[in-house]
Amino acid sequence: MSTEKLIAAIPGQTKAQRDQMRANATNRLANGTPVQQAEAAAIIAAIDACEAQERVAFLGELSGLDVPERLIRTFTDAPMTDTEAKVLKALLDHPESSTEQLSAACGWKDLSWQLHFGTMCERRRAYLPPPTVYGEDNTPFWSGILADLDQREHPWKWTMKPEVAAALANLGLRPKKDA
Repeated sequence: MSTEKLIAAIPGQTKAQRDQMRANATNRLANGTPVQQAEAAAIIAAIDACEAQERVAFLGELSGLDVPERLIRTFTDAPMTDTEAKVLKALLDHPESSTEQLSAACGWKDLSWQLHFGTMCERRRAYLPPPTVYGEDNTPFWSGILADLDQREHPWKWTMKPEVAAALANLGLRPKKDA
């Protein structure tokens, strides 16, 4: 297929197809003839331009949405994993609990719940607003996007933000008492 046809097909391709096309072009860029290298560079540039344009459109769609609407959108576009459902359900079922208590509710130890919860928020950062930061190194507080952390006494206690709990209820994830 000609380079022009490959480039013209990019907007209709899935992420997996684009990733494969990028991998093939990257290989040609490293190992091809000068003509193949030029074609590969054009393909990579076209993929980059298409994805940048799609990113701008996506951010425009999200700009008018609040956190609950963004949360519904992220879990609609990419359904939650079993682990994500587990950490969300633990917090919904056990408000005002410590990290260790939430970890235990998931069948884990120590700080596992907080690690999984924060990772979930960070992985879905394209959909969520930027996190607050803390510390001298301005570490992002990903978990704080969806949950409140009460640090007034030890151990610190986590609670799902009410508007987030309402959004999760719209997705069918409710606390035990509401089930």
